[in-house]
Amino acid sequence: MTATPPSGQRADAPGATATSRRSDLRLRRLTRLAQAALFWERLWPALWPLTGVILLYFAASLAGLWEMAPPALTHVLRPGFLVAAVAALWPLTRLRWPGRDEALARLDRSAPGLARARIASAYADAQATGLADPASRALWRRHQAMLERRLAALRLRAPVVRMADRDRRALRALPVLALVTAAFVAGPDWRNRLSSGFTWNWSLDLAVQNASRLDGWIDPPRYTRRPPVMLDLASGAAPTGPMRVPVNSILVVQAAGDDLTVSAGSGLTPAPGEAGDAPPAGLQRARYRITGDGEVSIRAGGGAHVVQFRAIPDQPPKVTLKGAPAGGARGSLTITYTATDDYGLASGRAEIRRIGGGAGRSLAGPPDISLNLPANPGDGAELRTVAELASHPWAGANVSLTLVVKDDAGQEGRSETVTLTLPERTFADPLARALVEQRRDLILAPDLRERVQTALDALLIAPELFTPRSGTYLGLRRVAEQLRRANGDPALIDVAEQLWQLALVIEDGDLSDAEKQLRQAQQALRDAIERGAGEDEIRRLSQELRRAMDRYVAEMGRQARGRPQQQGDANARTITQDDLQKLLDRIEELTRQGQREQAARLLDRLRQLMENLRTASPSQGGGQGGQQGGDQGAQGEAGRRLGKALGDLDELMRRQQALRDETFRQGQQGQDGENGDGQDGSPQQGRPGGPNEGAQRGERPGQGERPGQGERPGPGQRDGAGGQGQRGQKGGGAGGKPDQPDASPGDLRQRQEALRRQLEELQQQLKRDGAETGKGFGDADREMRGAGEALERESPGEAVDSQGRALDQMRRGAQDLARQMAEADGKGRGQNQDGAQDMDGEQPGARGANGGGPQTDPLGRPLRGQDRGAGRMESGEPAEAAGARARRILDELRRRLGDSERSREELDYLERLLGPR
Repeated sequence: MTATPPSGQRADAPGATATSRRSDLRLRRLTRLAQAALFWERLWPALWPLTGVILLYFAASLAGLWEMAPPALTHVLRPGFLVAAVAALWPLTRLRWPGRDEALARLDRSAPGLARARIASAYADAQATGLADPASRALWRRHQAMLERRLAALRLRAPVVRMADRDRRALRALPVLALVTAAFVAGPDWRNRLSSGFTWNWSLDLAVQNASRLDGWIDPPRYTRRPPVMLDLASGAAPTGPMRVPVNSILVVQAAGDDLTVSAGSGLTPAPGEAGDAPPAGLQRARYRITGDGEVSIRAGGGAHVVQFRAIPDQPPKVTLKGAPAGGARGSLTITYTATDDYGLASGRAEIRRIGGGAGRSLAGPPDISLNLPANPGDGAELRTVAELASHPWAGANVSLTLVVKDDAGQEGRSETVTLTLPERTFADPLARALVEQRRDLILAPDLRERVQTALDALLIAPELFTPRSGTYLGLRRVAEQLRRANGDPALIDVAEQLWQLALVIEDGDLSDAEKQLRQAQQALRDAIERGAGEDEIRRLSQELRRAMDRYVAEMGRQARGRPQQQGDANARTITQDDLQKLLDRIEELTRQGQREQAARLLDRLRQLMENLRTASPSQGGGQGGQQGGDQGAQGEAGRRLGKALGDLDELMRRQQALRDETFRQGQQGQDGENGDGQDGSPQQGRPGGPNEGAQRGERPGQGERPGQGERPGPGQRDGAGGQGQRGQKGGGAGGKPDQPDASPGDLRQRQEALRRQLEELQQQLKRDGAETGKGFGDADREMRGAGEALERESPGEAVDSQGRALDQMRRGAQDLARQMAEADGKGRGQNQDGAQDMDGEQPGARGANGGGPQTDPLGRPLRGQDRGAGRMESGEPAEAAGARARRILDELRRRLGDSERSREELDYLERLLGPR
């Protein structure tokens, strides 16, 4: 029989060993931990009701319940939460500290599998009988020793709170979810909302209840596109420094009650409230406009705040003319300029005033020209505005022009003033030209109407000379009588309009209506692009422009068939209707992609092209819509000599490339002979791995061979050095067998030296002509000399590298010559009648480098913006398309480089193409 002594006492304590004492200490420590675990397992379920009430109260505060709910409801809810919190304390009153027996039982349950052994409880027992029997005591000590070993391995299990057994519907998660949701809704204002839950006011007046709330914010002007700035007036923290806000911003301070006091210093002026923005009842609001640096003191609810401001000034806009305004033969005025502002531009216009002795009374005001505004006013991009002034009465008058832009703040920026003669339409018919002159005199000098009347009567004296067509005579007679009976300025203005319409009918016939419809369609499409119209509207207006353009070109064709044909320039670049349709397709595509500025620029180019069609020679203005720029004969002898030199250099580069190909093939044959490969001596046959690959695939700058160019001999061609540039000959084919045996290294060296001497002669000829040969030719000469020395040493690999570098340097020299030729050509070449350029900024009708054929670069390739066929123009593709093509080419080269099936020579060649340059 055993008995359990009090805690810490054992029956055999006097004879206890050291092991027994350590086991006793361990048991006491485990017993205390077990009591704490039991207490926590009882405490947490008792605490949860109170915790849930507190979490719900915090959630209600963060959700703004105490600010939005009526006072009567808050007076019910707040006590309700208090009563619920007191009721939730009831489970806590029943808590007690666990006893020793409960703790030992908890320890026994911590040993799974050994729970029946009751290790902790059994060890805590004491021997009750047989104390005088030695055998009984020995048996008891053996029993205690076994329990000590098991007690050393005993571990207390962590507390387990089985809330799921008590709350099977998981209602305890609702307060947590409500708190998280309310905190998300409160956002940055969580401090103010949480504090409102602990600020109780028992008044039933909502204004008095929220008397402690103070809000402040700054509204920047709308044109700055900046968001409002909130002031932290609740935390009481002093700002680190002055707040930087745009000038003319509005400071708004709002508080409940009547104790709001705002003291504004310099830089702040009272601002009236906006219509319909009155504060709610019981709230007081103050508004101030920030006009400069200053500070404001705010007092409300017993607190004081001082906020300093630093106003960011609104700089006036700037507008700068980029060159003199250019006039067109059809009466268009092109203005190029830049306009910038720190926030944005509201409007822009061209201010035009008459100058000279004729600046008197006028029946018509100056032309109203609205400027195109930049999408990004801070980038300083170059803008262009085209104004149609052909029908304006001031066309042909001497005026001063100033560009004026305004921002949303009303500030104004002006450009420098320039003087010019407003462009006017050029009339070919003498009678039409006379009527336009009389119309201008009538508008600009209405007090001298008798002179205009006399001129019109004079034109009616001899109808067989001035007005052979009866319709023209009757129309002129009607206008003259209408002027004679005109009474007042409105009648004179009507006469001037009749003179203009009569002049158009005499000059153009039915074409004037087609041209008017075309210009209206162009302007409608441009307006839609600028205002960001939808895709459907852009498509509809584009179709209208296509129809107007077709009618215009068809009418031009009908008129051209009735005129005597003139011999056109065979080298003139033409524009077909297909080109115009492609340009319209490109405009629609850019609009769909959101690139509206580029679409507007292309539309301006289309307008210029259509204008150029009208001003072109009759032989070019028929159904094909061709245009020809007049060659003024001023290109000069220097330009022609440079063009001939470029042709000679082109041929020289072709022959050098052919020699390099043959040198490369000979080097490959030598390697194959050493490796025992005795096939046909052409390892590169049928494969793209040799240097000819660049020539075949368009990667060599000299590829664009023109008809007949491959057969013409080079200048100063010597024996043994010619004929290597022809395709199909040795080294020039596409991989076929050569027609004759390969030359020896000695022959190759002689031909290389001959080519070097020809380059030297070409340099001397250029110097005699006054051209700058540049560094490229000198480097090419040195590399060609090195190639010859390598061939003399029978080192074809080194020779191929030197020949490749020589080709690169000759290309550099060709580019320098092309630049010099362009400069010489530009000095002598006059603009076409309207001074406008084609779609890529080149003068229409520009000739090629050698004076014939489509305009090409020094190596025979069509220039950008020109078709590779018969000099036809492309649709002005922007730089993005060229970049996309370059990326596709690079991707294809990388794909081929990753193909392990290709030859080693081809892979090396691709690595050189993709390597850094």
